[in-house]
Amino acid sequence: LYPRVQELRQSDEWKRWANLAVQEELCRRMEELAMLEDLPRSARELRELEERWKQASQAPREQAEVMWKRFKAARSVVRARCKAHFAAQAARRAESLKRKEALCAEAESLAGSTDWVKTAERLQALQTEWQAAGPVPRQQAGSLWERFRAACDRFFERRKADRSRRATERKGNLEKKEALVAQAESLATSTDWDKAQAEVRRLQAEWKTIGPV
Repeated sequence: LYPRVQELRQSDEWKRWANLAVQEELCRRMEELAMLEDLPRSARELRELEERWKQASQAPREQAEVMWKRFKAARSVVRARCKAHFAAQAARRAESLKRKEALCAEAESLAGSTDWVKTAERLQALQTEWQAAGPVPRQQAGSLWERFRAACDRFFERRKADRSRRATERKGNLEKKEALVAQAESLATSTDWDKAQAEVRRLQAEWKTIGPV
């Protein structure tokens, strides 16, 4: 058994010695992360380095504690900076959420308006404000956008239908006024003055009752 014990002992020492180089590299990378300005990247790489440390956690006994303290000190700095970053990000997204909820409420209040020009201008301004408001928490982003878009779409679809209706009406009004013009032209050469005058007045009165063309 003794040769086998020695072999296992030497194998364990070899692994520890090999892990020492890995730990030194992980410490160096963690210390670099502590200075990195790209904090989302720092958070991603932090998890990777922690996982690699677990795989190389066994080091020579006389150096293991020193290396661990060095790694942990750098890791604490990275964690603190990432925590502050994501806390600030969450606060910004919460503020954006409030702003976009207010934009949704205003858009919904305008969806039934018939003041087509003024309301269209305001909804376009709301759309610009929406883009400038920034991201919101992911779990609410989709439903909030659908709510805002539905309110805007409702108004603009109603405006489109109104334009189509008015275009049809104006086409009909044009036909009516063209008919009145033809009748007035037919009276231009009449010498039956009283009858022609009465007819012209009737045509004028009817003209006023017809809407725009």
